[in-house]
Amino acid sequence: MGKMGGGGGGFGMPPRPFTGVNTVGGMSYTGVNFMKRAMTAAELNPKLRRFESLIFRLKKLLESEKKSLRHIKTLCAKEID
Repeated sequence: MGKMGGGGGGFGMPPRPFTGVNTVGGMSYTGVNFMKRAMTAAELNPKLRRFESLIFRLKKLLESEKKSLRHIKTLCAKEID
């Protein structure tokens, strides 16, 4: 068998790719730096900030639509009974 890499999957599974996150102790140093850069980029780039706010609003809208759909399904189920 071949040698497993740094984050070896064990049990014959290949190692997972490095994502900058230390799964054992939380965020790795690289992950923290990435988060700081991402926050700085959002502060400096108005286009990025606009898209982030758009995504936030769309997520809220999706959440409300999910609740409405669940409510309608419940009403229909009660009506069938």
